[in-house]
Amino acid sequence: MTIRDQAFVDAVATTQMRSVAPMWPLDRAIAVNPWVAETEHPFVDTLVAFAHRFGVDPWPSATRADRGTRPPTLLERVDPSLGDRARRALGNLLLEATATPSSTTVALRAAAILRRHPRSVGVPKAVAIAWATLLEQSSLTHVVERLTAWSDEEIGREFGRHVVRLPGWAAWANWSDSTPHPRHLEVQSFFLCSLALDLAWATQLGSSLPAPELIPISAELLGGVHRLDELERSVHGGVLDALRAKPSPTPIEPVAQFVFCIDVRSSAMRCALESAGPVTTYGFAGFFGLFAQVVPDDGAEPYDAFPVIAGASGAIVGGEPASTGDLERTTLGGVLSELTHEPSAMFAVAEVAGLVSAPWVLGRNVGGLRRRQATPSGGRWRLDVEDRVAVAESVLAGIGLTANFAPTVVMLGHHATTTNNPHAAALECGACAGHRGGPNAAAVVELLNDATVRRGLEERGIVISPSTRFVAGEHDTTRQVVELFDEVEPALQEIVTRAGQQLAAQTVGGEVDAVAAQRRLDRRARDWAETRPEWGLAGNAAFIVGPRSSTRGIDLGRTCFLHSYDADQDANGAVLAGIMAAPVVVAEWINAAYYGATALPDLLGAGDKTLHNPVGDFAVLVGDDPDLRVGLPWQSVADGAGLVHQPVRLLVAIEASIARIEQAINATPLVADLVNGAWIHVVGREAPTAPWQRREQSGNWVLEVERSVGAHGGAAC
Repeated sequence: MTIRDQAFVDAVATTQMRSVAPMWPLDRAIAVNPWVAETEHPFVDTLVAFAHRFGVDPWPSATRADRGTRPPTLLERVDPSLGDRARRALGNLLLEATATPSSTTVALRAAAILRRHPRSVGVPKAVAIAWATLLEQSSLTHVVERLTAWSDEEIGREFGRHVVRLPGWAAWANWSDSTPHPRHLEVQSFFLCSLALDLAWATQLGSSLPAPELIPISAELLGGVHRLDELERSVHGGVLDALRAKPSPTPIEPVAQFVFCIDVRSSAMRCALESAGPVTTYGFAGFFGLFAQVVPDDGAEPYDAFPVIAGASGAIVGGEPASTGDLERTTLGGVLSELTHEPSAMFAVAEVAGLVSAPWVLGRNVGGLRRRQATPSGGRWRLDVEDRVAVAESVLAGIGLTANFAPTVVMLGHHATTTNNPHAAALECGACAGHRGGPNAAAVVELLNDATVRRGLEERGIVISPSTRFVAGEHDTTRQVVELFDEVEPALQEIVTRAGQQLAAQTVGGEVDAVAAQRRLDRRARDWAETRPEWGLAGNAAFIVGPRSSTRGIDLGRTCFLHSYDADQDANGAVLAGIMAAPVVVAEWINAAYYGATALPDLLGAGDKTLHNPVGDFAVLVGDDPDLRVGLPWQSVADGAGLVHQPVRLLVAIEASIARIEQAINATPLVADLVNGAWIHVVGREAPTAPWQRREQSGNWVLEVERSVGAHGGAAC
């Protein structure tokens, strides 16, 4: 193959991979827009083209519990005349590709797994990389020889068909090819590796592997957009109706101010705290504006504690290593939990461990033993960055908290306790690759309590009283517990405890007292068989940017990201532009991921958790389907009766002048694409008493029609 030919092949591979979003490994999963590479095109056009190519209906189903339709699996598409033996042989080959590199027909994918995820086959990294190199050298000849005989048009068509046949493997190849890795400098394209194995299967089975038939772009397909419009009118209308019905707030003198992540799960805890005592709450991105890598003292591997769309500019260093006793118990828990993610070991753990592991299992379920986290939740974390004052100023300005500080200001990250759950990372931050927010909160608190930093802030016009103390903590969203890393006044601790008890009882429902409710949530979090430890970000539908006074006391359910914003403190509009460019974009990714998992669960969802076969720490298979599954499990978006998440686009509701909002939209090209292409809807109002106006794709602003239909009806918290 000539240099020109190789360049062409690489270009075609890159183009075809854009049709599927990269799939982050399970242990650092994020919610990603399935059409992330297509947002420069309008939403409707993109989904119609996707439907045409993959043979699916991408719109909300008229039947609430409908799971959608997945294209036939590879096993289902193999020529039936080959018989069951050949079909079983293909399944065995796929299992070999994800367990051991013993078959030359699966060598390339095995090499890819070895390089990226050596833990999946249980060998040291150096050995895995050496194996991968040998496998690649002996196998890439196959695909090169095959492509040399094809025309440019045939190459493009076959690459596209490969993506449609195995979209999960293509998504994983996309992440692998696009993510830098220090030990992975001269690897061949994983997409080409995946294609080579696809061709090898076809050769061995003596059968072509056709892609799903293209469905025509018909009036029926386009008509599905109307179902989406109707659903959005109901869901979004309910949010706006609730905001219109907001009564005037009663001013309070807070004993504490709590800063939560904007995550939709924080809304209920914010309501509970505000009803439990004289406190006020704020919403801010849960990594607290620290674009920093966390470097634990306990020897755990460093990780980036900020959204994957950004890059590191500093480090969070420190923590408190666990005690010897804790290490012994949690290491045992970690080892057995790790084994449940190994295809060759998980069943052995269940069958062989038996009585030997019984005391440990009993201790885990009765005594509350949990798998050791990569970082301790508390401890002393220090932000290592050059201009600490500038970072502190940016954080406070972004929150909108630059004056009138309460005696105690609590920065709360969030975390989700869960057990034996391959998709555990999906319950952590939806944007920060499955990492908790405690270290970020602790680092911000260390910064804001520093006397030198406070003197620097005072020179910039932000005066913090010496009597004001910042405290860090975490909100465990599964157990509905707020853990403070330092002691506070007994009265404030009582407010926190009372709020947690109230929310635990509310979460469990029924006539259950607070103690029993908490016990039930704790048990659910550590239950190995629990498929729904919590709902994650299911239900997200809107992103509200404005002062808490406009939302306090309103029950918005689990539908809204709540970002604090005071237009009067944002003289040049830079804060709003920043909110639109980062938190709103991240929320759009989350919203689109849930849309895909709900509207197209069998193509853009991870399937039924009870049928999952984890492939190391990077993906799952479902039953005998050989394709990796992307997205969220069905149990994350539906219960036994139907959907708990409604597939709608994100509504961004902003309290600011229309001119300011328009400026923020146009400040970032990506945001302009999302708005102009109707990937998100934007409404704005200049004051709580002003009418909402909707921004059209044309750029015009029109009055939003008031509706009486709604999911919330302005109910109080």
